[in-house]
Amino acid sequence: MDFSFKTLWLPAACTAVFGAWVLARFVKLSWPAALAVSSSKAAIPFLYFLNYFQPGWLLLDDMSYYVGGIRLFYKGNNPFLMLFTPDGPTRLFALGGGQHILYYWYNLLAVYLFGPIYSSPVFLNVASTFIAGAILYKLVLASDFEERYARWLTILFLLHWDLLSWSSFVNLKDTLILTLTIAAIYAGQELVHTRKLRYGLLLAFAMCCFWYIRFYIPVLVTVAFALWFVLTIRGWASLLGVSLALLGFYLSLPSNYSEGAERIGGGDVWHGLLYMFLSPRPWAVSPEYSFIMPASVLHWILFGPAVMGAINLYTKSRKFRLSAALYLVTIFFFALLPVSQTPRHRLHVLWVLAWAQFDFFWHLGSRKAFWGERISATAAHGRALLGAKT
Repeated sequence: MDFSFKTLWLPAACTAVFGAWVLARFVKLSWPAALAVSSSKAAIPFLYFLNYFQPGWLLLDDMSYYVGGIRLFYKGNNPFLMLFTPDGPTRLFALGGGQHILYYWYNLLAVYLFGPIYSSPVFLNVASTFIAGAILYKLVLASDFEERYARWLTILFLLHWDLLSWSSFVNLKDTLILTLTIAAIYAGQELVHTRKLRYGLLLAFAMCCFWYIRFYIPVLVTVAFALWFVLTIRGWASLLGVSLALLGFYLSLPSNYSEGAERIGGGDVWHGLLYMFLSPRPWAVSPEYSFIMPASVLHWILFGPAVMGAINLYTKSRKFRLSAALYLVTIFFFALLPVSQTPRHRLHVLWVLAWAQFDFFWHLGSRKAFWGERISATAAHGRALLGAKT
């Protein structure tokens, strides 16, 4: 693989400029701040592939998607045109050997834009995180939080250790799934509250994409909506919402759902729940996943603050409960599926964890500032009294 300055500078620069534009345009960061955040993210894969590339970190899934994209590229396929040609989708389905074809097309897009090297889809994944961050910013604002809060949360999310670990080194589809999941939750939440068509179209688009990249996510999303309706809406509206969610659940079930249901169970559910909440364990990270070692340590250190932040958010924000419901549904689902109990399968709900962690430290900082002001005011008042007495 030709990892050199010549092959890496253009995708890194494009990723940084695109990220800065997204953050300046949609998150309202100043251009210097936006460029600093985006350049920091783009620099990680650039320096890694230029100087520190580890062949041992290559996995089975990432190479199969990359090789598939390369084959499509060298056969002269245009990623934009092949979706609208009579045999284009057929070639994708034949390559994927089933319905999971979106990430093969995504790899084709990456090598078409940045060149036929393994780092191309990694840079495209980094670029997709800026779209995820912009949607998260809109979601937090729509959940009745102040703009400054939403902006700093977006920055933390984009620089979160889990997101950097999974998106900067290995060509995995989970980053794209994360972006689609945030879009689905935002669109569904706003569709419920505004009844605007554009949110329905965005929700439908995200759900259709899931069918071609990870088919069971729509099932988890619809169950989360049903729980949200039960927890936040009263009366006939709740019954209608739950009914619509159950209908969506039925429609989102894959045709071979009975085969997948056979894989559920066969393990200790409580152990599975504990494992999905606390994985990865720093002492049990295998060599091929050592790129997540720093993130695994921080996950354990900040688990307590995340729980406290989540409790605070749940009590004060009815809209946050939708995100919390999806996180819990995801954890419970994989607790019943022992063969897939990995932190990678929790990545699509990472924003919920990052939000809870951020909220804890945001209010901790606010309380310190409050008590600091009180202490300063008391000291000033004391000095004034002493001066008056003298």
